[in-house]
Amino acid sequence: MECIAAIIGAGLIGRAWAMVFARAGWRVQLYDNAPTQLDMARGHILTSLTEQQEAGLIDDAGRAAAHVFVFGRIEDAVTGADWVQESRSSPKRSGGGPAASSRIRSIRRTWFPSSSCAARRGPVLRPSSARGR
Repeated sequence: MECIAAIIGAGLIGRAWAMVFARAGWRVQLYDNAPTQLDMARGHILTSLTEQQEAGLIDDAGRAAAHVFVFGRIEDAVTGADWVQESRSSPKRSGGGPAASSRIRSIRRTWFPSSSCAARRGPVLRPSSARGR
């Protein structure tokens, strides 16, 4: 069974969380209400993962990047998620309005980490090349 992390917000912090989960082998479902943020996130994530590989922090940037999928609807991004990470500014500042705020409040109340997924996959923050050291 695949572990799925939904990342709400594709700005700098959301992109960083997406890379953390992708490096750990999780499927990442990235959402932002601004399509331009999603477009920029794709390039930024691949570039940053490539730099991490060149620095010896990860083994395969392409494999990690292949775990990241973008979604234009929040409902699709959270489908099947074991973990939902909110990494976005307030709806008022980001132009999401009351409907977006209501959906986020609902996620906060409903979605939580799956202990079975976390237990199966081990630490998320540990680089794959550092395992066993």
